[in-house]
Amino acid sequence: MYHQVLRISFIFLVLMPVLTWAQEKIQLIGSVPFAKDGTKIMIQQAVPDRLKSTLTKDSTVIKGNQFRFDIPASGPEYFYLRIDKRNVGGVFLDVGTNHVMIADSLSKAFSTRNRISNDDYVLYKKTNRLLTDLEGSYRMKRIYYMQYSNGEHVDADTLSQKEKSMEEAFVKWRRSAREAVTDWIRKRPGSPINTKILYEQLDFMPEEEVKELANIIPDSQKTNTWAKELKYRIDSLFIGSTAPDFSQKDTEGVDIKLSDLRGKYVLLDFWAGWCVPCRKANVDLVSAFPKLKDRGFTILGVSLDNERQSWINAIKKDQLTWFNVSDLKGWDNPVRYGYYISSIPANYLIDPEGKIIAKNIPANELTNIIEPYIQKINSVN
Repeated sequence: MYHQVLRISFIFLVLMPVLTWAQEKIQLIGSVPFAKDGTKIMIQQAVPDRLKSTLTKDSTVIKGNQFRFDIPASGPEYFYLRIDKRNVGGVFLDVGTNHVMIADSLSKAFSTRNRISNDDYVLYKKTNRLLTDLEGSYRMKRIYYMQYSNGEHVDADTLSQKEKSMEEAFVKWRRSAREAVTDWIRKRPGSPINTKILYEQLDFMPEEEVKELANIIPDSQKTNTWAKELKYRIDSLFIGSTAPDFSQKDTEGVDIKLSDLRGKYVLLDFWAGWCVPCRKANVDLVSAFPKLKDRGFTILGVSLDNERQSWINAIKKDQLTWFNVSDLKGWDNPVRYGYYISSIPANYLIDPEGKIIAKNIPANELTNIIEPYIQKINSVN
């Protein structure tokens, strides 16, 4: 009997950490002094694009100026709250109990337990207040540029000046944001907001710098959604990583799998028939392809089209003789999410072993860029 009790106790002790982890959650207890009973309040988790189909959404009603949410989580996460149709802002919530009061905005939110995440995020925003102004300046100049470019009377010089002003504002904003994130992480490596703010700079920071900063963050702070997706991007989409495999149907309904093309250099090209810059890039790709296709190179086009006939018509008109696939779900194509494509045309160059060796090669430079690789593989053969 003693041995049985001892054995059961041992099993419980072994399983206890697993059970504790599985039961981890974020509990939000909120106070809304101005809200009437029955007012609907909604919460939505902020997540990277690839995970949008799995994000947490929930709603409840306010009673006695109070509300509560219980959300499974393994680390601090960022959420947006909405009362009826009014957005009241975003807040970092930690695993454990979080008490939040909503007066006019979440700038007055506070946490009575594990408050470090939201306090850090508020401090980060306050310390880098200039970033808000720089972002606002860029977005305003972008609006001016778009409005002018779509106007009836467009002067080429004026349009060029507005475009230049917009681009300069963008560069200034992103450079300042990159410097702010780098400075924050180096000075506060253990801050629980680090994985989120670093993730937000992935597309504007050299990959080696991202990896260096990611290594500074201790493993104890790599438990939330942003940390996991940061790891996915580094392990799967950075130069030297093995490109994520996928399969989609071509125009004949035949499944084409990326890994079936191993042994060749593959340009994974994201485009769409409705995309004017993509169609222009196709001209250069069509010109380069005959020189390369019999020398260990091919192209796999992934279309973000919605309509089958439009997609097929574009392939025929542009004379795209390489592999072309699509699920005809437009921007909801899971391959687009898996490769974090935010604009098209976009591409990845993949070597015969399936490793990513280059990204977003200009179509008119493809031959010059791929030629040394092709010479290498042909010399081996």
